[in-house]
Amino acid sequence: MKPWWNWRDAIFGSSNPEYRKAFLQDDVKQARIFIIAAAFMVFGYIYVDYLALQSNPLFYLLAVLRSAFFGVSIWLSFYLAKTKNIKIADYSILAWNMSLVFLSLFASLSKNSVSIENISFNYLLVLSFYLLIPNRQLFKMIPALTVSPVIIYILLNYGSMNVQGITEFNLIFNFITVVAINLIGILSSLQFDAQRYHQYLIQKTLLAGREQLRELAITDSLTGILNRRGFLQMADVEFDRYKRYGETFSFVIIDLDKLKSINDTHGHPVGDRAIQRLVEIIKQEKRSTDTTGRLAGDEFGLLLPNTSPEQTLEVMSRIKNVLTNTVLKLPNERQVQISFSAGVTEANHADKSFDDIYRRADKSLFMAKDKGRNKIEKA
Repeated sequence: MKPWWNWRDAIFGSSNPEYRKAFLQDDVKQARIFIIAAAFMVFGYIYVDYLALQSNPLFYLLAVLRSAFFGVSIWLSFYLAKTKNIKIADYSILAWNMSLVFLSLFASLSKNSVSIENISFNYLLVLSFYLLIPNRQLFKMIPALTVSPVIIYILLNYGSMNVQGITEFNLIFNFITVVAINLIGILSSLQFDAQRYHQYLIQKTLLAGREQLRELAITDSLTGILNRRGFLQMADVEFDRYKRYGETFSFVIIDLDKLKSINDTHGHPVGDRAIQRLVEIIKQEKRSTDTTGRLAGDEFGLLLPNTSPEQTLEVMSRIKNVLTNTVLKLPNERQVQISFSAGVTEANHADKSFDDIYRRADKSLFMAKDKGRNKIEKA
């Protein structure tokens, strides 16, 4: 998506799906209001036609066309309220606009005389396409530029067409009006589109900033996994799913053994490398549906949906085996072997919240540490 707006893209380019979708609901509401209002106005003209034509066959033809247009308009207003497809909405509104154009022009040109009121109505119609009916810029111009040449043709042939209310004195004024309405409509519509596009970019930037802040608020900077806050939020979601649907899950607390000793002996950068290496192995061995997070300096959590404690123990054993064969090589050619202790448990019906599961896993972790560390215990 281009981060700017220009009139060529607005008129001749394809519509930006994200931009149009952001305003689709508002555009549909505005279009429906105009469509319903125009439908009732067109239907009301049946009486005006009757006063002008009486029982002329043309009156019955116009009455049928106006009634059909009214029915289609009411149906379209309900249809647009349900659609989520931008292209369907755009083309549907364009088709309705063109139907209104042809009905209006047919009603004006089929009579023996054309009044200044008919021409003035077409002026308003042109302006409405630009300013009142939301659509792509090109789709606004098509109906407006269809009406305008017909108006000019009527004005040029006002004598033979028996145009009432037009004189040589105001003929030039009407020509100027046609051109001015199109220029004002196009420029105003483009200006509105530019302002709205900039508003869309501002909103998108704000949303992206908020999302980035949210990610930073729940992400551990050292490892890139969830921090305690983010992990516990995910754990609460998983617990709610378990209570609602009965889909069990396992929870593991993993403690990196003797991190303080590593920090004191080799320095905190080595301790950080040990943490990062443990997380890399966990991410490598866990499933894509499992969630991991850093609960404290040396403690990590692992959520495994739809997994029994026995299956969890298999996952933890794989992690343990990989870690056993892993050493951190230091610049002084010394090596540091890292290991972990873990407590495993499963959600059960007696749990009232995730805190109950957490406490049970924590007790298992304490048992693993009490047995000399580098152990995995199950509650």
